[in-house]
Amino acid sequence: MIKFLSQIGLNEDDSKELKSQIGLVNRLNIILILIDYIYIVKSYLQHYPTSILFLFLGFSFFCFLVFLLNYWRKFSLSRFLLSVFPVILSGILYAAVSQGPDDILLGSSYMVYTACSIPFVVFSFREKGYLFASFLFCAIFIILLKNINIWIDIPFDNDSAKSVGNYYFTMVMALVALFTAMYVLLSNVEKHFDENLAVIDALEKKNTEANLSTLELEETIKEVERAHEDEKKRKWASDGISQVAEILRSNEESKLMYDKLVALISKYLNANQAALFIVEEYEGNKILQLKATYAYDRKKYADKTVEIGDGLVGQCFLEKEPIILKKVPPNYVHITSGLGEATPSVVVIIPLKIEQKIEGVLELASFRTIEPFEIEFLLKIGESISSVVNTLKINEKTKELYEQSQMQSEQMMRKEGEVRSQSELMELIIDNIPFPVFIKDANGKYTLVNKAEADIFNVDKQQIIGYDDSKFVTDATEMARIRDSDRKIVEENIPVHFPEQYLTLENGIIKVFRTSKIPFYNKTTNQINILGVSVDLSDTKNIERELKQEIELLRKV
Repeated sequence: MIKFLSQIGLNEDDSKELKSQIGLVNRLNIILILIDYIYIVKSYLQHYPTSILFLFLGFSFFCFLVFLLNYWRKFSLSRFLLSVFPVILSGILYAAVSQGPDDILLGSSYMVYTACSIPFVVFSFREKGYLFASFLFCAIFIILLKNINIWIDIPFDNDSAKSVGNYYFTMVMALVALFTAMYVLLSNVEKHFDENLAVIDALEKKNTEANLSTLELEETIKEVERAHEDEKKRKWASDGISQVAEILRSNEESKLMYDKLVALISKYLNANQAALFIVEEYEGNKILQLKATYAYDRKKYADKTVEIGDGLVGQCFLEKEPIILKKVPPNYVHITSGLGEATPSVVVIIPLKIEQKIEGVLELASFRTIEPFEIEFLLKIGESISSVVNTLKINEKTKELYEQSQMQSEQMMRKEGEVRSQSELMELIIDNIPFPVFIKDANGKYTLVNKAEADIFNVDKQQIIGYDDSKFVTDATEMARIRDSDRKIVEENIPVHFPEQYLTLENGIIKVFRTSKIPFYNKTTNQINILGVSVDLSDTKNIERELKQEIELLRKV
């Protein structure tokens, strides 16, 4: 029973300090109840008035109220009541037993003063408000004790209360109450002291272990710093690739796109000068045509071509490997500003290649050293740039071929006067194009496709003519995107470019294409038709997905 009462209000989630306070209050409350029961028995045997017996019984009620408040987790209120109830009981008892203000009972007065020590037992010095409030209440009650003696008038023969035996009994009970209160407090303090000693011993042990493993800890810190630095580099490269990809997906005119790319790369690497060369054909020979330059935040427009194998830029094209020039000749290049000009510390020339095919060369000059991880970053974005350049060339070539075919078709129509000849010639031309090419009417239905386009759907060309994409594409979202783009081309007479177009076919296979569609005027039908060309990216995307998975695994490591 005592164990049950001492654990009222305790929860497993409570802190050690709170558990200690609750346990102290419960144990002290049990002691006060026991003392109260002793006084009830004594009062009954000595035939004290019934009102005094009810006084002791009332105190027991308040003690059980303290348990109830602890059960409701009103700990501050329960401790405050436990601090003031003993003084109230002993003071009223003293006033009831004595027969006037001058009738002094030393034993009972000692019990009153002993009760004043309880606030210092249940409250710590950190709880100054509750401590001073409860003690002040007790002090005021003692000061008003004579007035209380006057107010309380109980007919009572107090000779037995003044007896020597009662004096010693009251003194013993007061000392027992004081001793048990101090014992409970000191046992609580000792418990905290032991816990603190255990914590100190554990800390000293950990400190000793830490001192013994200082070198290991320093090495671990260095490894963490290296890992953090590597992570910063990976994030830097990832952010840069994202920014480059955003420009490449912008569908802007190629000249503007090249300008933005060169400016972004120069600023991202803190380079002072940059130039972008793209491979073009001139009179049957390949040349490197300067497309964009960047220097000190000011555009420098220039019309410059480099022969294959000529200079470092031409040599980089032939070798298909980056060239890093750390000792730049004085006459190779100069970085200029409003204050003058100077030779850069390093020149880096990067081939823009994909699958060993060079589409261009990127040259950067800087006053600072270009780090190896920055070279790796340039090689990665070089692959993305070369892929887009290749697509742009295909689109331009397709458009050029189509324009030629349309011109030839018109000539044949004028010569032969037959619409049939134009269609046959166009089919002949586009069938020799290795990439999917198609023409749609104003309603989005196919009027002409080449063999590469028919192979996508694994059907004959004639099975496509006269149908729109809904016959072959099963995904509603993809179909809606195709129809919206076709409507935009016809109604607004503007081209549309899909960097990544996903098509889910009837057999469940998902294809990824880079598709460009442009409007043209069909003189035969007097309507805007759509010319489209696609590049299959499915294999490339699978490779990219595998590379991303490997990168994620490396990051987790």
